[in-house]
Amino acid sequence: MSRSDAATLLAATGYPVVYYEWPDGSTPTFPCIRYVLDSTDDFRADNANYAGFDRWSATLVTEWKDDAAEAKVEETLANAGVTFVKYGDLYVRAERLNHVEYKFTLPR
Repeated sequence: MSRSDAATLLAATGYPVVYYEWPDGSTPTFPCIRYVLDSTDDFRADNANYAGFDRWSATLVTEWKDDAAEAKVEETLANAGVTFVKYGDLYVRAERLNHVEYKFTLPR
């Protein structure tokens, strides 16, 4: 899946989605999702790449611990048949925002 496919998948949550960071001067509404390409992992054999996989990291950003928003992200990924790993809460005091990270792999 391409970057736009990953964005479409995450946008199915109904939350604003951005790749990497919000443009200068814009203010996201919360909850929102920021996603980045973590790495790629290709299936290789006989000196050739046969299948490509992209590893994505999506961060749900909320103003407080939001169980309903987390459930929505998880439901969206599960309904799309995407397996994921969820990393716990990270409260960023300087931003006064809660971050929950999801990592998942999609075929390229």
